[in-house]
Amino acid sequence: MTYKDELRPIDFQQKEPGAAPFPELVYRFRPLNTEYTFEELRRAVKDNAFRFSSLESFNDPFESSPRYVGSKPKDVKEYILNFKSNVSGQFDVFGNPIEIVAQKYDVTERKAKKLIQPTILGANKYLEEIKKWHNYIVTDNLALSASISWDSILMWSHYTNSHNGICMELEVDSDLMHMFGRSLEPMQYTDERPHIDTIELMKYASMPIATDYPDFFNMEELFATGRRLSTTKSEAWRYEGEERIIIKSPDGPGYYEVKSLSVKSILLGVNLDTDARKKIRQEFSDFCKVEDLVLHASKYELVRVPNEN
Repeated sequence: MTYKDELRPIDFQQKEPGAAPFPELVYRFRPLNTEYTFEELRRAVKDNAFRFSSLESFNDPFESSPRYVGSKPKDVKEYILNFKSNVSGQFDVFGNPIEIVAQKYDVTERKAKKLIQPTILGANKYLEEIKKWHNYIVTDNLALSASISWDSILMWSHYTNSHNGICMELEVDSDLMHMFGRSLEPMQYTDERPHIDTIELMKYASMPIATDYPDFFNMEELFATGRRLSTTKSEAWRYEGEERIIIKSPDGPGYYEVKSLSVKSILLGVNLDTDARKKIRQEFSDFCKVEDLVLHASKYELVRVPNEN
């Protein structure tokens, strides 16, 4: 186990009591120009398994990139002092077990505890360290993206190789979402990058242990920090109507089972070739609906054409 492996805040996507319900349906647009996409369809339709990707591989250079503001060293010093007074001495101020800190710096656990000092020097050390930790949010968080609508001409153009792909219509089981803690979160669109400071990031880094110290950590604030980091994008992306499931896994990008999502229909892009349509119907019609899309006769709209499967 490495130091980096321990820097994993718990998932912040769990819905609090009274939160808005999950959408009943979401949509995942995919190109269909490789056998790889057929494998993705098979896993989704037959196994309820979906491919999660690292946020650093997404197509937005601002992904999970807030406006970072360094806190004043004296404020960081005070936070470290309060942390040591209220939280077990078995953790550093990022919520990492002391044995992991000792491994990182190749020192004994006794010496590792002494590294956590409520001094200006210690504060400056953490001001630099937290910047490195923030990079792990982007590299370690894995996301599954979907949209709230199937009929966006732009989504078909941008994510299905100019309408040469498919769209999976996914049914959302809210009860299972709550049960397994993998919840859809709507993206927030804004003209300003979210602002986050050193102390707020330090608190968020301690999320794995936060529930054990409710008098020191405010969970609502930590959830809000997580959302701002991973579900905020520019207004330019609003057309996507994106919803995300974000997880952390030591296994990295790949297929993960999501019991709360099931493929209800496969929608076929208007430019998809005949052979691909035939192959999809042959392989998947016994498992879900397969529907063609056509152009509306008089409007700039896409129309679904249900088929007898």
